[in-house]
Amino acid sequence: MLIYQAFRQKADFYEANLAGVDLNGFYLRNIKFNGSNFEKANLSNADLEGADLEGVNLKDANLYQANITNTNFTDAIFYNTIMPDVSIRNH
Repeated sequence: MLIYQAFRQKADFYEANLAGVDLNGFYLRNIKFNGSNFEKANLSNADLEGADLEGVNLKDANLYQANITNTNFTDAIFYNTIMPDVSIRNH
């Protein structure tokens, strides 16, 4: 519950370790996660519109049906990442 409240307050999460965290359906619009670790995190159905995910680790993360409109993925690490359209991204 505390993490939900922190996201609602629009805090920035630079280099946060969110590995394995279940963020299914979370409202994460316009939040800065630069350099954060989302390895094996569940971001399905999350609203990431306008979020800054520059340099994040999305290895084995799940973005199924997430809203990624205008999301910044510059230098993000994708490996076995499930994208919103169910495709798997590796790069």
